[in-house]
Amino acid sequence: MVALRSTSRPTLPSSPPSVTPAAVLAVVPPPEHEGFGPVLDFLVEDGWRRVVAERAPSEVLRAPYLRKIRAGFATYAPLGISAVVCARGRPRALDVTATGARLLRLPAPAIAALGCRTLPQLLRLACGEALDRVALASFLILGLDELLDDRLAHLPPRVRADALRALVRDRVVPEGEPLGAFCVALLDEWQAKARGAESEQLGPLLEDLAGWAYDEVALETGEDMSGPPRQRGIEVSMRMLACATARWVGEAELHWMIRIAELGQRLDDLLDLEKDLAVGRRTLAASGEWTLPQAEALYATLVEETRALVNEPYAPIAWLFEQTFRRQLRKMAEILTANP
Repeated sequence: MVALRSTSRPTLPSSPPSVTPAAVLAVVPPPEHEGFGPVLDFLVEDGWRRVVAERAPSEVLRAPYLRKIRAGFATYAPLGISAVVCARGRPRALDVTATGARLLRLPAPAIAALGCRTLPQLLRLACGEALDRVALASFLILGLDELLDDRLAHLPPRVRADALRALVRDRVVPEGEPLGAFCVALLDEWQAKARGAESEQLGPLLEDLAGWAYDEVALETGEDMSGPPRQRGIEVSMRMLACATARWVGEAELHWMIRIAELGQRLDDLLDLEKDLAVGRRTLAASGEWTLPQAEALYATLVEETRALVNEPYAPIAWLFEQTFRRQLRKMAEILTANP
């Protein structure tokens, strides 16, 4: 979730130095190999087409804000897909494919070439509806954020949060907002199609989503925050992606996703530091509690956590997983720096 505009100016305890885009990109260096990155690119584009481009109202598809949502989608949707692929309970078809590569002792380039050719179809067959739900959840995360951040920016903070709660809980669309109407349609679809663990998680998740907006506007007012700044938004957005893939993604994968989202939020807040300080927005980067060295350390830790989560014994496959992960985090950093 991105930072909010504000008219209030609470006093902040410090004025840390500004952070440049180049410094942020240095935290997440480019990988040696793109790994299975093209697989994620294909599935993300396919999800956008199926869920958004072919179904959203023309007013949404033509709106200037769609560019920003499209950029954010390229960071959220790959994370949801990656959680399935990296999960300890990943689809059986993926394990069978990896076993074949191990038995044949294929080198990394051959595995990458075969994987980029076959994995898109394999994943679409193994978990097609879940991939569509990842796309749906990704758009919802960004669409609701856009409503709160920009589309309703003319309203007082509490009124904006009330409007988001009414949309999520009661399906009340803010007047004249086709983006709000599309978000309601996606919420209705999700509730209608969810089954099993996904259905069990969705009800409590939507209750928490309805309350998320109050923590976001608390960055402006300094009141009624349920926990550390940004934490609720990070957790709710990642739970949405995990719910969409609940058949495979459990607590270990969710924890990993939350940590990745925290890295993204840290980088985003560090990039927005001057803007947030100018309006008195109470982020942890603005108070000096989030720093660039901390983000760099978190990135290094996440690389280790990814290796442990994937738990792949064959070195060429494990290396390709790591390179894919590094590539996606680099892409996230590039998107954040290009879309302030």
